[in-house]
Amino acid sequence: MHRLDAAEEALDGAQRRILGANHAAIAAARGDLYLHRGLFDVARSLFEESERRSPHGGAASHVAYYHWQLGDYAAADAELDRLTLLRGRHLAYLEFTRGMLDFAQGRHGEALAHYEAADDAFSGWPLVWEHMAEVHQAEGRLFLAEALYRRVVQLTESPSAMTMLALCVDADEAAYWLRRAEALHRRDLELLPEASAGHALDYFLHHGDPAEALDLAIRNHGLRPGGEATVKFAQALCNDGAWA
Repeated sequence: MHRLDAAEEALDGAQRRILGANHAAIAAARGDLYLHRGLFDVARSLFEESERRSPHGGAASHVAYYHWQLGDYAAADAELDRLTLLRGRHLAYLEFTRGMLDFAQGRHGEALAHYEAADDAFSGWPLVWEHMAEVHQAEGRLFLAEALYRRVVQLTESPSAMTMLALCVDADEAAYWLRRAEALHRRDLELLPEASAGHALDYFLHHGDPAEALDLAIRNHGLRPGGEATVKFAQALCNDGAWA
């Protein structure tokens, strides 16, 4: 939900009541909170605490995300190498994460292979299909991308998938999907403002009014002033003409 203050209060309550190895999970969750707040050193120390408390736990995935957010893809990949003996949805998440790391570095073939492995490990995950479509789209295979986006839209009514689908179809149909995506983003912003701000911002940065996108970027950055939100804030400032 991206309600970081409420999440930290819940973690405080859990830490007072839970004994044993669960404290490793609490430290990792706190690290995620501080990462979204842009306090990277604090986040890293919490991830290290989690690893000390449970050396064979899942802290490596959190540390990998930390390195990813700081642009150190090699370190992120090395942390993911530490996750072994995974099956089912856990293996799927690992492969999915590796796919996103590869795609961020322009390694589209490797990314697609990881997404396909994720789909094999845990079939029927629409988020994986959406990222497979992203690879096909980037490589110019619009027919394959369109088919996958349509499948995701049918199952989830995802406005982000609708927005990407609009880039694969003719102008009239694209206008329909963009209108539909905007309506859903506005609905979600009313119902779940903290959780929806970042996702809606992606749409408004590219398809909305620059002033409205900037307002949303300010709200999103205020909620979670980490690296991703800061980059989007800068993009919104540039789109609105605020270069300095």
